Amino acid sequence: TGTAGNGLYAGAMNTAMIVATQMADNQSGSFAAKVCADYSVTVGRVTYGDWYLPSKYELNLLYLQKIAVGGFASAYYWSSTENNNNNAWKQNFDNGNQNNNNKNNTNRVRAVRDFKQTIFSENLSASAKALIVFSFLKNIRLYQLICATFIIRHTTTQN
Repeated sequence: TGTAGNGLYAGAMNTAMIVATQMADNQSGSFAAKVCADYSVTVGRVTYGDWYLPSKYELNLLYLQKIAVGGFASAYYWSSTENNNNNAWKQNFDNGNQNNNNKNNTNRVRAVRDFKQTIFSENLSASAKALIVFSFLKNIRLYQLICATFIIRHTTTQN
């Protein structure tokens, strides 16, 4: 699908591209990016529907704060960043290793929300950025909303 974006906020664009491409191929498909994009949570009277499959970089930010965020298994999680037409990046939440994997394989998915409201300094480390994201979410009582985990294939069809 050409989703090579790998940075803060890249996951949202990658997710939109994957969903648009895959839905054109298979209208009833159930795949990692679509599961994340379709996810919503209502807290009080507010529905949060801006979920997406994180980029490789964003997934690593979650890994760096996995204890603070909570709810992770010692397993592989998909990112929205592709390595090539057949493989996408995943991350092992046991040891932090990132590698690519065939999109038809099944791994876990962690849906995340858009963090654009949080302003980052270019000089902050990845760990500090992850902590800011978690602190931001906790301060507005939305930290529980980043705990949407699914186990699914990255794509519905072999490219």
